[in-house]
Amino acid sequence: MADRIAWSENNPEAFAGLHNLRKRIVVIFDEASRIADKIWEVTDGALTDENTEIIWLAFGNPTRNTGRFKECFGRLKHRWKTFQIDSRTVEGTNKEQIAKEVEDYGGENEDHVKIWIRGLFPSQSSRQFIPSDLVEAARKYKALAYDTLPKILSVDVARFGDDQTVIGTRQGR
Repeated sequence: MADRIAWSENNPEAFAGLHNLRKRIVVIFDEASRIADKIWEVTDGALTDENTEIIWLAFGNPTRNTGRFKECFGRLKHRWKTFQIDSRTVEGTNKEQIAKEVEDYGGENEDHVKIWIRGLFPSQSSRQFIPSDLVEAARKYKALAYDTLPKILSVDVARFGDDQTVIGTRQGR
């Protein structure tokens, strides 16, 4: 016997009390990149029964470079077994059509190709001025010439919505 619990983004707590002690809980997210972070949070809380087999599957194209689905491949990767599928490497895809699409969209590093062909997250979103891949490269860069210069603290205060306040340091120009 299986329980089916209805929920919506407007009422995510509808399944917060889901418990199945000593049985099995299966949660399936399809197009997981588009599922609101609040739903992911409530699901996390609902999957805490001990002696229960918990199966949580999240599928989808990586259409957004933020959110919990993205974190499954980054900050929270240790909690997930992840797979990213490049459509050029699997059976059943039209390789000629895919090659044309890669060319039409300007190469394999373009976000459309990353998302829909390579199974990778986009570098940039419509609300982002600096692409994520440039930010990550800058975070890893160590300029030795600035070691003796003072460190400067900076703050970007969140305004509203899902923005976050960010505090950072820099050294040098």
